[in-house]
Amino acid sequence: MNTLREYSKNGGNIVISTGRWPISALKINNDIEEHSGNKNKYLIAMNGANIFDLENNKLIFEKHIDNEIIKNILDYISGSKIAAWIYSKNGIENRIIYSVKIPLKKIISKFNYGKIVELDQSQIDNDLVFKILLMSYHKSLINNVIEWIKKEYDDELSIVKINAKTIEI
Repeated sequence: MNTLREYSKNGGNIVISTGRWPISALKINNDIEEHSGNKNKYLIAMNGANIFDLENNKLIFEKHIDNEIIKNILDYISGSKIAAWIYSKNGIENRIIYSVKIPLKKIISKFNYGKIVELDQSQIDNDLVFKILLMSYHKSLINNVIEWIKKEYDDELSIVKINAKTIEI
């Protein structure tokens, strides 16, 4: 942390850029501010889907996934051994991550500083979804999803492969 403190003291700006949702990203940012002794100006969360101006405490950019695409992805994984977390505007405001087939909810909830609830499609019909995290114990299923998304939505979606069994859209 001495390096961060020195960097900030010399006029450097620290910008946190993470795939985490804003609640978790803000916690990390606050920890860094505390140790660096400097206020950060910007925060990038959910792989760039949200960008915050911290000085003015406002969201300055957001990019959501089209609701029809979300329905198609959920239909594609339906009946498979692929689980999903869905991060939406209303979910973030209420500290909720919507899930499809997620085990170990208590452990995951503590990690994410929020509550995980089983998805009812109506919860996101009139919401803005920023990110979908897909995971499976079966690497081949994740690879199949990646191929399908590239084929169907290459121009509309970005995929980040977290590991062999997890992707973020």
